[in-house]
Amino acid sequence: MTSGSTRLRNAARRLGYRVVRLRFNVRRALTGFRVSPAERLLIAPQELEPGDPSFAVAFYSGHIMLAGRSAQTRGQSPFEIAPPSHGWARQLHGFSWLRHFRDTDNVVIRHHARAIVGDWLKMRDLRSDPTAQLPPVAARRVLSWLSNATLLLSDAEHGYYHRFMRSLARDALWLEFCARRRTLEMGRLTCAIALASYTLCALTNENDWKRASALLAAALAELILPDGVPVSRNPEDALAAAIDLLQLRTAYHARGRTPPAGLQAAIDRLMGFLALMRHPDGALGLFNGMGATSLVLLGAVLAFDDSGQATPSVTSEGGYLRATRSDAVLIADTGAAPPASASEDAHASALSFEFSTEHDRLIVNCGSAPSGMDDMREALRETPAHSTVAVDGASSARFQTVQAQDGAVRRRMLGAPAAVQADRIAAEAGATLTLRHDGYRRAYGLAHVRTLALAADGACLEGDDLLEPVGTGKE
Repeated sequence: MTSGSTRLRNAARRLGYRVVRLRFNVRRALTGFRVSPAERLLIAPQELEPGDPSFAVAFYSGHIMLAGRSAQTRGQSPFEIAPPSHGWARQLHGFSWLRHFRDTDNVVIRHHARAIVGDWLKMRDLRSDPTAQLPPVAARRVLSWLSNATLLLSDAEHGYYHRFMRSLARDALWLEFCARRRTLEMGRLTCAIALASYTLCALTNENDWKRASALLAAALAELILPDGVPVSRNPEDALAAAIDLLQLRTAYHARGRTPPAGLQAAIDRLMGFLALMRHPDGALGLFNGMGATSLVLLGAVLAFDDSGQATPSVTSEGGYLRATRSDAVLIADTGAAPPASASEDAHASALSFEFSTEHDRLIVNCGSAPSGMDDMREALRETPAHSTVAVDGASSARFQTVQAQDGAVRRRMLGAPAAVQADRIAAEAGATLTLRHDGYRRAYGLAHVRTLALAADGACLEGDDLLEPVGTGKE
């Protein structure tokens, strides 16, 4: 039975969703911004991420595995069953799973994907689902539909084609609003990329394309730091942004359009950051939301790196350091926390580091939990899950619980170290890092000072940790 408090939370969530949509409609009426409905699509961008036909077979049989959770449809539309988790619902409405249908040779299964999209279109006409209208979800849906347009629209009947294009236009209008909302942080960038993709792939007018390109340029300038680190400081966000931007760049070239200023520069910066975070075994360091790396996908992305730039050793604004000697690689987190609105995946990992040699990782963080393990996910964001000092088992940052419009509960980072310092000395004898943060100042009156020394031949790593008394900041 649903408790009174749960009903109140659900009512508040629905009200919050309606308030955002009201703001959207008011702004649309006052400013007149709009994206023209397109009659047809001109191109379909190619996705970098490969599909798995076995997933399509399982989906067709009614077994749907998304975000680490599974559900059985038992003959119903997947949009009619109770989702096993918020993450599962977000991925379902984001349609990134369409790529698995694209890569199957079974015509019946391919047509099933079109039928599922048709179910969604009918559902949209009947009601609005808050999960489906989350900005990152809507953006991912537009990108997925555009990339899989051949699968969905080949020989489609006129009514289906019209509903499909009308839905794309409605989402594009919503994305233009969302691409202006700075509080969305990295979600804002995804919205801008999806909007630009729509104006390139669909037969829209020149003003739509120019406006979308301007929004994209602004998002890139604000959300990808000059050193290539995303504002969230999450390497997984950098990989996702690089994938989307590479596909978008291809779409610009396919249409003979000039990409907005900063697109290629942003790709180059992201490539540099990904190279800095890469261990000799090919995987990325487990910092601030990064989990297991898809080596196939990362390799496909880095294959596009034609900048010729050397792997950087420091991200001055993003706060990561890399030291290499022979086959040894040391990667350290020496940065301040991201803005609270961009910290829902951030970890209390100040001064943590990872160390590997050849193809062996010797010291690592725990990283982000696999999809579906929400309780473990939050525990692994705490300081004790990292290769750094935790005072009395406490984290160097505090977290605040927030609730999304679809009911998902997440935690944002607050009270993170205000002062994080890093000094680096490179010499013939090796590399020495001296790091410091004050995250335990307020609660314990302590600062953490760490020294790491990597030998010139990479065969020895020495370190010292010191908890130094400082003022508590409570005076």
